[in-house]
Amino acid sequence: MPNRPRTFFWLFTSALCAALLLPALVQDGMFQDGALYASVSKNLAEGYGTFWDPTFSETAITSFHEQPPLMFALEAVFFKIFGGIWPERIYSLLTAMLGIWLLARLWKASLPPHDEWKNLDWLPALIFFVMPVTFYAYTNNLEECTMTVFVLAGVLQIVRAMREENFSSLRLLQAGFWLLCAGLTKGVQGLFPLIAVGAWWLVFRDRSFVKMIAQSLLLALPLALFVLYAYIDKEVHASFDAYFGSRFTKTFGGVHNTHGRFHLLWELFIDIALPLALCGLAWLNYRFRKKQRNPQGRLMLFFVLLGFAGILPLMITLEQRGFYLVTALPYLAAALALLAAPALLPLAQKLGTRPALTRSLSLASALLLLAVLVFTGTQIGKTKRDEDLLHDIRVMGGIVGERKTIVIPNSTWNDWSLQNYTMRYTGISLDGEHALGKHEYFFAPKAYPAPENYVPVEAPLRKHTLYRRAQTPAR
Repeated sequence: MPNRPRTFFWLFTSALCAALLLPALVQDGMFQDGALYASVSKNLAEGYGTFWDPTFSETAITSFHEQPPLMFALEAVFFKIFGGIWPERIYSLLTAMLGIWLLARLWKASLPPHDEWKNLDWLPALIFFVMPVTFYAYTNNLEECTMTVFVLAGVLQIVRAMREENFSSLRLLQAGFWLLCAGLTKGVQGLFPLIAVGAWWLVFRDRSFVKMIAQSLLLALPLALFVLYAYIDKEVHASFDAYFGSRFTKTFGGVHNTHGRFHLLWELFIDIALPLALCGLAWLNYRFRKKQRNPQGRLMLFFVLLGFAGILPLMITLEQRGFYLVTALPYLAAALALLAAPALLPLAQKLGTRPALTRSLSLASALLLLAVLVFTGTQIGKTKRDEDLLHDIRVMGGIVGERKTIVIPNSTWNDWSLQNYTMRYTGISLDGEHALGKHEYFFAPKAYPAPENYVPVEAPLRKHTLYRRAQTPAR
């Protein structure tokens, strides 16, 4: 395919991805998990907590081991460089761009040399980002976005190792390192590509069973060495002991947000329904016209196996959220792209024979991208969610001052939007009503009864009232 059609397709893909990500990304307000991770990262950047023992606040989750620490350390770098609402947003945008780039590289690496389908490298990225949960995750600073980068980097090296005539052990060791990084981001969820060598053998049968086992062990070697190191080093051991005790084991007992183990499959159907329908129609059109099988059917099966390896284990527990799928979706997107590729390639090639039309489409896509960027600029300073809460927290923080502790009603203690935004934007820790009298300020929703010996502070708050402890008269 000539470069001009490919340029158009990449411009169009970039414009669509930008439209889905940027306007929401630049606005204030964030899903509570993303705000929580941003708070921990900011604390780490400002010297509160350490890599192996991060902290959320002085009063809640003083040792934060809900997730392993790698993402917080990476995002902390952005907090040292940028101010305002931007650190986690720039970081999330970077993970999206890296994800697109790696997915395109994976597409090319997985196909045979000189295969014309390599020029459709924009297609899996387009399919991945039109899935609703994808742009939701990337606009809310979720850990899956970081983990996706590491898993894609690992799978890319695995596929390259499988495709090379002269097998490279170094590539599998590199892949193992990236998978270790994925594990250090969100635990065992990021380790599902450890089955990739076995899945490749199962589909292609281009090596012996013994060689497959040896290569799988080589892939797992970096993880095994780290586990040994973590067992020896007391600080690392304590960190992962806290993680498995705080988060991992709770996932299997008591913590749940759904009543059925198949809920995640319903979430998956919602995300892939539209691209599956469109790619399926493209394949049916090709199948009935050409009367040929898909020449990359085995590769498609490999990606399907890899994608479901990242999904099915999550169904063991009753804690299932749609964004847990994000790390596995690039491989299902690649499989769907392979399904549609036989029908799309001739259309792209035909477009290459009409340079005037290609230039016009490229110009239109470039203008669309420019329009998205201009519209995004108009959204800066706006709030997409929790506007009144964010306003009140900033006003309160300006009065109380950073890195203080205030009291809130016990009834609002589990309001994690309140907890996260307060820490993220003011560095203020929240304490329960048992600490009344110990701290100077009390922050409560309007109509909540004023505590004894606290008087209201005049402030332009919308939904809350700030109280200050009355001064004891001097004797």
